[in-house]
Amino acid sequence: MAREPVSAHSEPRSAGRHPTPQKTISKIAALKQVSRPKRRPRASDAHRGPHYRDPTLWEVDQVVGGIRSVRGVQWVLVHWTGYGIEDNTWEKLSVMKKAMDAVKTFWRIYGKPNIDRQKILSPEGELHEKLKYGPEDDYIYEYLVQPAEPVTSSSHYETMAN
Repeated sequence: MAREPVSAHSEPRSAGRHPTPQKTISKIAALKQVSRPKRRPRASDAHRGPHYRDPTLWEVDQVVGGIRSVRGVQWVLVHWTGYGIEDNTWEKLSVMKKAMDAVKTFWRIYGKPNIDRQKILSPEGELHEKLKYGPEDDYIYEYLVQPAEPVTSSSHYETMAN
């Protein structure tokens, strides 16, 4: 098919190259309408007071275990405030920025997971693991997971020296 020559006097040169902007504008307007919030923000939303607690955030009661993966990623077993031991979860250390005090307390008492001791559990963490695996797997549990003893500064270093 041969193109018809466009005369410079009949219509602007850009008119033939660009689509009509009306369709694009209507699509953008429709997208903006869909993405708007369902209600307007209220003044009460802006300031909820100094003691407001976000219901989507859970509070860490204590860290009851720690593990270091083969690739070096550290995980902690978290006991959540107001929840039972069956609700404990393993969380990546990188998402525990606001609860580092609890993590450091666990490390100070039981030690930090490393290449030699990849999994460390407190007594509460051991109970969580037992509940998770059930009583029928007791012999496997006792073989795989050995309870961690709290680290005392003198006994820990004497054991390391011997």
